[in-house]
Amino acid sequence: LRQKLSKALEYRDLIVKEIEREEDSVLDDHLSNVARGLEDWIAQVYRLAQGLDVYQHDTVIARDMETVPKELVEFEKLRHDEKGGSVREELEKTVTIKRSQWDTLKNLRDTMAKAQLQLENTLAAMSTVYTQVVLLGAKDVDSSRAQRLQQDMTEQISALEDIGATMDEVYQMSSQLEYQGGTHANE
Repeated sequence: LRQKLSKALEYRDLIVKEIEREEDSVLDDHLSNVARGLEDWIAQVYRLAQGLDVYQHDTVIARDMETVPKELVEFEKLRHDEKGGSVREELEKTVTIKRSQWDTLKNLRDTMAKAQLQLENTLAAMSTVYTQVVLLGAKDVDSSRAQRLQQDMTEQISALEDIGATMDEVYQMSSQLEYQGGTHANE
């Protein structure tokens, strides 16, 4: 992930240098907006990489991804074998909580997979932006191309923000379930 962030920073530096080389006053305003948008883009890449790093190194989540499905099967079997009474009620609660925990863990895993892909897409888009900025400097281009370039960046920033917000929601739900599971287990 550090390599990916370094790559993003490298693209940003190359894009800024290329924009600074431009002497076309028609493009100056548009390319200046592109340069300002790069900082938002880098901030989102950093946030995404940081979230992925936390996820990949979270031993509790890794352990739960391994154990929760097995525990769920075990508790469902116990519930099925229990004929009635308060033990069955507790097993029902436990199965419900475990199922919810497993659903949240799967959602987190899927969100992290999407975040990884979004990071790859963003790096590819940054490379494309760099190439387009070089191309803008290589020939006379109308300002509509620069505007499309800025729109592409804005769309990537928005996609990164959406993934980041989803990651935040999933982490909050995961933390709440761990708390509930820990409280329930200690009763």
